Amino acid sequence: MRTIILSISLLAIGVITRAQETSAPTLLKNEAAWTVEHFPLPTGFAQDMTVTGTEEAYFPPGWSDIESPELWSYVFVWEINSDALMTESAIERNLETYFDGLMGIPKDTIIAPKLPTTAVLLKQEAEAAKISYVGKVRTFDRFRSQQMMTLHMELIQRPCTTQGKTYVVIRFSPKPHEHAVWNNLRKLTLQEPICKHN
Repeated sequence: MRTIILSISLLAIGVITRAQETSAPTLLKNEAAWTVEHFPLPTGFAQDMTVTGTEEAYFPPGWSDIESPELWSYVFVWEINSDALMTESAIERNLETYFDGLMGIPKDTIIAPKLPTTAVLLKQEAEAAKISYVGKVRTFDRFRSQQMMTLHMELIQRPCTTQGKTYVVIRFSPKPHEHAVWNNLRKLTLQEPICKHN
């Protein structure tokens, strides 16, 4: 009987926790109600990342459907525990570490077609309140195609000196930037005013 009561209690706690996560405020405007997942930084699969904080990842309905134009299209935001903006090379290195960990790419043994991730950023606009970039991530797709793939990328980072945070919003898709899928990816923007969000 105690075992049954304990199991029911644990189930109830799990349901309540998930409900709290679902109803909790998010860092991005999510009017389409995409699925949101939260991870600590560095993530469990990429412990060599040089940033600490939290990641929120937003997934459209078709992000894992090989028949959907939304395949591998998603958005995440890093809430980093530092008000110093990351350099381009630091962002690139952390993205490479992140995707190598996610895709299970070993550090010392590479077996074709599984190759190390490469990330490249190009600064587009720099203001006092934000810096924007475009770029690409070339990585191995271990979940679907078992082949190398290229994810096009749009990235914005914003400092919040009053809270000692930096926000890095990254949109990904294998589709080119002109594709209609990007219209929905760009709708997920930082909550305003972000510096008062917490």
